[in-house]
Amino acid sequence: MSNVIKLSGLLLALILLTACSGVSDTRPEVIRKSERYLKQGVEAYGNSDYVAATDFFTRALAHYRSIDDLEGTLFSHINLAETAMAAGAYDAVRQQLSDADRVAKTLGKTEYEPRLNLLWAQSYWREGLKDKALDTLSPLLPLFSAEQVQQSVGTLELTALMLRTGIAFSSLEEDAKDAQLWLRRLESAFERSSNTSPLHQARLYRFQGQWLMHQGELVQAGKLFQDALNIYRPAASRPAIAATLSESARLAIRLHKWQQAEDFLLRALFIRVWILDRIGSAEVLQLLSEVYRAQQRQSAAEEAAEWSRHIREDKATDWRNLGQQYLQRPLISR
Repeated sequence: MSNVIKLSGLLLALILLTACSGVSDTRPEVIRKSERYLKQGVEAYGNSDYVAATDFFTRALAHYRSIDDLEGTLFSHINLAETAMAAGAYDAVRQQLSDADRVAKTLGKTEYEPRLNLLWAQSYWREGLKDKALDTLSPLLPLFSAEQVQQSVGTLELTALMLRTGIAFSSLEEDAKDAQLWLRRLESAFERSSNTSPLHQARLYRFQGQWLMHQGELVQAGKLFQDALNIYRPAASRPAIAATLSESARLAIRLHKWQQAEDFLLRALFIRVWILDRIGSAEVLQLLSEVYRAQQRQSAAEEAAEWSRHIREDKATDWRNLGQQYLQRPLISR
């Protein structure tokens, strides 16, 4: 889900307004430097360079704290939480969100509560705490009557609804009715929202593709996954591209096209390793292990499974060796 959620639009607008104004900026250097670090962090995050983004946001946080700028401190904590979420560093997510909650209460800024609660819901879900995720997410969702949305839908409500749909789709095989209900609600929200972007549309395509794949309509599902990739690639949305490639691999597995599935997964793995996504890399390697096992390539299957286990359990991942093991392999098809 982190692949459709953006950094604070307020923050980005603030930075761009300062950068683009033609008026000479006479504010103290520490304030201008803080905003430069935030801007550089936003740019690094947009490029999926989470190491650099973390560094820039940490510098911004230190500078804002050095002048007791609580709003800048709050923005920095939120952005650090989002970056840690994208990188799968959930201990850091909890710490940054706890700090953000504390600063927001000090400021008396209740308008930040929905945004922070959405991040908490994402964090709970990523860590497998489904009930806590649902409880936190519920007040953020738009109002429904059966499958229909009963209100106009803003960006935060739409993002919350996408997360709720993703949670439902995680149990698609066990409870297809629930997944279908939330997909219909999401489609209804698209009709009632004026805030949808191409990236939102691509995420909807992926849900629709997953549903069609579940229904056995594999050709149509493949077309929707390709439509999503056609949106993500020009936007250079690395995590979303990797996620869609993995979904395409699952479709290839359904068709017993093992080489095509391996190709999709190696391409997804390259991206996950590039952005140092520990959890995402582990998931791709586990699926790759299953593909090798289906091809009777037992040694390769065990190797991929061991890498997956190692990445999940050892946060000091040896990315260089992993890259040498998998990323130098030629792609099989296009």
